[in-house]
Amino acid sequence: TKNFTAHLDAYDAKVMEDTGKIKSAVFTFKFTDLKSGNTTRDADMIEWLGGGSPEGRFELGNLAVTPNGIGQASGRLIFHGVTERIEFPVTVTREDGAFVITGETTIDHRNWKLKVIRKAFLFTVDPEVRIRFKVTGTQVDEPAKG
Repeated sequence: TKNFTAHLDAYDAKVMEDTGKIKSAVFTFKFTDLKSGNTTRDADMIEWLGGGSPEGRFELGNLAVTPNGIGQASGRLIFHGVTERIEFPVTVTREDGAFVITGETTIDHRNWKLKVIRKAFLFTVDPEVRIRFKVTGTQVDEPAKG
C-alpha cells in the first residue's frame, strides 16, 4: 500500500579473496533480522514466508570488475526453498584495507514461488522488490582448529 524500507543489520558474510580480488562470497541472513520499523508488517512477512525462522542466502558465482571498481555480479539467491540466478551491477572499492561493495537490483518475489500479497481485497503489493546494499568487510584470520 506504500513504499517502505527495511534494514538488515545482522547477517553472516564470508568472502574469499586472492591477490586483492574477491573470488567467492556467501551471504546468509534470517528474515527475522529484516526490520521495517513496523512490527506488524515484519510479522506478516514471516507468516507470508511460511513462518518459523526463514533464511535467505546469496552465493556469488561470478564477479567481473573493471580497474575503476565498476562491475557486474551474478550468483544464486536462495530462499523459500527456491534457488534463482540473479545478476546486478556493483561497485567495489578498497578503503583502508577494507572492501566496500555497493549495489542495487530488483527481484520479483513470484520467481521464488511466493504469492502476491493482497490486503483487504483492495490493495495489491508490487511483487517487485528493490534491494540496495552496502557491505564493508575487513580480513579476519580463521580461528585455530583444534
